[in-house]
Parts: sequence; C-alpha cells; structure tokens
Amino acid sequence: MFSQDLFSRADLISLIVRLLGLYFTASGVGTLINPANATKMAVELRDAAFLRFLFGVLAFLVGGIILAIQIDHSSVRGIAVTVFGWLALIQGLTLIALPGPLVNLLTSLTTHPLMLRGVALVLTVLGVWLIWLGFA
Repeated sequence: MFSQDLFSRADLISLIVRLLGLYFTASGVGTLINPANATKMAVELRDAAFLRFLFGVLAFLVGGIILAIQIDHSSVRGIAVTVFGWLALIQGLTLIALPGPLVNLLTSLTTHPLMLRGVALVLTVLGVWLIWLGFA
C-alpha cells in the first residue's frame, strides 16, 4: 500500500483520473486520425484467443487495483474512478470468460465509419473531461 507520506488518497485519485483521461483522449484522437488502425486491432482481437485472454487479464487487474485503492465516493472524481474501475473489471472478466459478445460489438463498431467516428469523439470528449476533472 502507498505510504500516507508519499501520496494522499486525494492525490492518488486525481492521478488515476488524469491517467484515465489521457488514455481515453489518446484512444479517441488516435482513432479519429487513423480509423483503419482501430478496425485492424478489432479484427486481430477477434481472431486471437490468447490476445483476448491477455487483454482480459490486464483489464481485470487494472479494474481490481483501481477498486482496491478507491474508497472515497464523496466526490465526482471518486465516483468516476469507481465507475471506470468496475467497467474495467467487468470488461476483463467478460474477455476471459465470454469474449464473443464484447468482441462482436467492438468489431461491428469498427466496421461502420460513422459509428467509429462517433465513438472516437465520445472517447476524446470523455478524456478531456477526465483530465480537467483530475486537475480541478
């Protein structure tokens, strides 16, 4: 566990929110700039069982770690971190145990250019909001 001298809980939550914001912003902007790359990644994920499993384990671990250190639900920041922690945990378990529906959804989103652009815009806006929230 982190020493209270090194990080306060609020500082840690702010850092997590900023990192999530950077991740979503980079994902959204990257998809807007190069949508073919997102389509290629979805196809690779659909076709590679080990890759799905590995991503599932990674998402599960990230979600579990976020939930393990996040206990404050008294702020928008804390609630946002908790929501993304649960989403990552559920995504990880789904990719491990029952990947078909999630991979099919991802593949269908990436094969429709307008839907893909819409998702990329939502990710970008969400990312910018999270970065702002992390510094607010």
